[in-house]
Amino acid sequence: MCFAVNGCCSSATSNTEPPRRRATVKVQAGGRTLTQYADGKSGYFEHSPLPLYFGLGEATKVDRVEVVWPAGGRQTLTKDLPVNALLTVTEARQ
Repeated sequence: MCFAVNGCCSSATSNTEPPRRRATVKVQAGGRTLTQYADGKSGYFEHSPLPLYFGLGEATKVDRVEVVWPAGGRQTLTKDLPVNALLTVTEARQ
């Protein structure tokens, strides 16, 4: 099973932050916590258009997704998070 998170470099407020900051994405599923970083410096013109992929093993659902944005904002999602899905997250305006 897998799970993908998209949009962690598209931000309503963090685009004013210094370059090279990154969003931290944590996915909890099947008793494990997986962490990846969306750094915005990969790819064409240092823009990361690709989603972050998390291998979930035998997990049948995602329990929690947490995104910590470069500006310090935090978003936590816990409802209706199926496996084999693409979740698009955009930073909430503060």
